[in-house]
Amino acid sequence: MLLIAYVAVDKIWLSTSPATAKPASVSSAAENQSVSANENEPAASSELLAQNVEADSQAEEVKVLAVLPFLNLSTEDDQDIFVDGLTEELLNTLVRIRELKVLGRTSSFAYKGVNKDLKIIANELDADYLIEGSVRKSGNNLRITVQLIEAETGSHLFSDNFDRTLKDIFTLQEEVSDQVAAALKLNLIHKDDRYSAALDKLSYIEVEQLVKARALANRRTSEGIKQAINILEELLQKYPDAPAILGLGAYVAMMEVSFTENASTSEEDRTAMAERTLELDPLNRDALFTLAVTYDDYEYLVTKAQQLYRKAIRAYPYDSYFIKGYILTLISSFTPCEQINENVSNLDISGAEKTLQNQIRYLILKCLEPGKAKKFFATAATEDVDFFTIPLDFEASFKKYKVLYEQNPNQRHIFSYITSLSFLEDHSTAQSLMSSIDMNSKGFWSTNTYLDTYFTPNQLPAIKFEELWERMQIKDHFELGSIYASILFDRAQKEEKLSELRKRFYELIPPENTLPQIHSVVGYALILKKLGENQEATARAHKALNVLRKYKKQYPESNQFYVLEWWELELLIIAKEYEQASALLESYSYRPDLVWFNIPALRYAYKDELGHPFFKEFFSQVELAKQKMREKLGVKL
Repeated sequence: MLLIAYVAVDKIWLSTSPATAKPASVSSAAENQSVSANENEPAASSELLAQNVEADSQAEEVKVLAVLPFLNLSTEDDQDIFVDGLTEELLNTLVRIRELKVLGRTSSFAYKGVNKDLKIIANELDADYLIEGSVRKSGNNLRITVQLIEAETGSHLFSDNFDRTLKDIFTLQEEVSDQVAAALKLNLIHKDDRYSAALDKLSYIEVEQLVKARALANRRTSEGIKQAINILEELLQKYPDAPAILGLGAYVAMMEVSFTENASTSEEDRTAMAERTLELDPLNRDALFTLAVTYDDYEYLVTKAQQLYRKAIRAYPYDSYFIKGYILTLISSFTPCEQINENVSNLDISGAEKTLQNQIRYLILKCLEPGKAKKFFATAATEDVDFFTIPLDFEASFKKYKVLYEQNPNQRHIFSYITSLSFLEDHSTAQSLMSSIDMNSKGFWSTNTYLDTYFTPNQLPAIKFEELWERMQIKDHFELGSIYASILFDRAQKEEKLSELRKRFYELIPPENTLPQIHSVVGYALILKKLGENQEATARAHKALNVLRKYKKQYPESNQFYVLEWWELELLIIAKEYEQASALLESYSYRPDLVWFNIPALRYAYKDELGHPFFKEFFSQVELAKQKMREKLGVKL
């Protein structure tokens, strides 16, 4: 594509494990929230969410619990991972107490190794109760101390020592959950029998390994994920139908693709693992998250992803990671902000963390009432208020990717930073970072780094058309933006394989002419144009322009918020409507985002038309936007 569709934002880098972290059938039109939705449906006010929050505050308050990372008191050197895993597994078990909101892993583990008064921690987390504890392990024997503390008074509602063997860990979690529920006079949602199928069979060593696997994967390093996979592969050979192991196996396999250069399982195998898990345990959190994240990578499967997210939210209503994933799919589908507001209000997320509630409110205000959003941003008492709007802002995205790279230079974060640098034309820094990616591998991140730097001066490996097609994982649907479409065409042309490209292209299912698939519509029309099918390309471009114009008329604030002029401008270029393109460029609502345009790719895609005066003005404005952004970010060429 000629610009990165960052609105189709990466769900993983903004969240953590779903375990600390996709139902009723709904019509496709309502699910997609495209302009084909009912035009007579009343629009939701931007005040709707605020009204609901206020009403919720008057309702019976949900108790908030934070589980602080347990202390490792073991004499053995390598038990930190095990103790972290034990904390995460306890978080999993406690979420089945319906009236209790258990804060996720990100909130809890921010206090790992922090020596701070518990009342201060509780105040910072806005928590009513804290659980703290310690683990002393020697061989197969454990002594676990657990304390439930009321934040306001500092009193211990219970404090207990548990002397157990490793095989008793999951039973112990049940006991602790029961004690918490009893102490707070709350009810359990259901018995957590996720481990029952394997519990009686696992040896104490296998139990320890299972607990470690999640903690290793959540370090998001190549080595940690590799160790977790090795553990789970061995366990799955012995217990292939244990949903806790199978679901975690699917989740870790997805993490491998998401954060490392490796892919030891195919997408089909990962999906099959998650689907099999849900047959055995319909509410398995790992499997729900894995399937939802897999589906929301595809425009034509986003409806299925949203269904899974809603199913998970119904089961785990205070799980911020499922809520975030769901909202991000709405954003990536360009759902009108009024409808996002209404959808979120219908979810009944009154118990969600205050941080998340503020993020959602800022998203709606930023779209519908920017003036109020600016004031809200300045006065909000929580962090990361702009969580959902970062992907729509190049400056914020660049800063985010740079920080993520510096904090954890895994393959995903390196790729994201390289791509951002390439848009700023800092090819020298990008080239130096590429040494950290195995560009000769066939991994996801090496392939995408190759594609996103293809039209730059960077040194790249030679990849043949056939291999590139395979590495891009093109299946039965066409789902490519115009940059990737241009690259495929260029490889085929240079290798004299245009007839093969044409054959494969026409075997694919074309993208639907809807807003959620607009970036693929642009790529499809461009391929048609490059293949000489100018009449069909122009016709498709005009149909897509009609969709955009209808949306702009119906939802002007959302149109500006999503910067849909990106696609409108490129479709006008494909249709050779240069007069309209010039007028749009002159009135372009958010000029800093011209940075997203890739000039070398544009020059390649439209090389036969570059003599038109429009392109000179267009490239001049894009170059100016890039120059100003480099100055703003302190990037020097």
